[in-house]
Amino acid sequence: MRHELFEESMRKRDFSVSTAQDSLHTIVRQNAEGILACSTSSRECEREVIKFASQLQRFANQYTAFGERKKDKQAEHYPWLESDGKESSKKFLATSVECIEEPIISPELGLKGNVDMIVNASTVSKDPSGKPSPSIVGIELKTGHNQRTQNAHMAQLALYTLMLKTKYGTKGDQSSQANGSTDTGVLLYMNGDSFRAVHVAPRLGEIKSLVGQRNVVANETRRVSRPRGVVLNYEDRNLQNNQSSRQVNRRPGKRRISFFESLSKCFSFFALVV
Repeated sequence: MRHELFEESMRKRDFSVSTAQDSLHTIVRQNAEGILACSTSSRECEREVIKFASQLQRFANQYTAFGERKKDKQAEHYPWLESDGKESSKKFLATSVECIEEPIISPELGLKGNVDMIVNASTVSKDPSGKPSPSIVGIELKTGHNQRTQNAHMAQLALYTLMLKTKYGTKGDQSSQANGSTDTGVLLYMNGDSFRAVHVAPRLGEIKSLVGQRNVVANETRRVSRPRGVVLNYEDRNLQNNQSSRQVNRRPGKRRISFFESLSKCFSFFALVV
């Protein structure tokens, strides 16, 4: 629900508490079944999620052009993104929302996914020129209690950044759409207590490693999806000439394998059963 509240606030460009409460009423009704399954009440959920509104306001005022910073668009005043313990190397200011929960399919990379938010942004690199550069940037939101930067989250956003380049083109490409995609992604950790905006810019070696992992997963998925069967051999030689007793290749049916069945019967499905 925090994801949905963040998306609604960004879509409306309104981060006031009153607007957040109105949006939250609709969000809670849409998630009523899940709330009931958690044995909690809608009021309790609203009280918990509304704490998220203060961090939304902080993010909007600091990193967007439609918060309090809308009157201050000087590049030297852009905020720095964190770099996971390293020295900050990129300034970032979102100017508008391009799309929300955008499904991206990249046949070139053999990947697909949903980016939480894609924004048109103005970025400034740490170089002598220091000029703002308009580009398309992906934002991945993480709303859990653990606000530490995790390698899995950085790998996810790194692949999203690569996929955005295949869709929108790279910055400076004449054939690219809009402003073109940059090599920068924003990993946004946000809960009711704090928020962090981390700069993710994958290097070539990291991209090669991630694509290699993708190839391993794709190869194993293809291997286990191949048809398999069981060969029935009859020991009685008198039955070998009988057409009804020939070797039969039986493909496994589309039945669900019980957890309590012997793993020896599951063949290469044993990893899924475990």
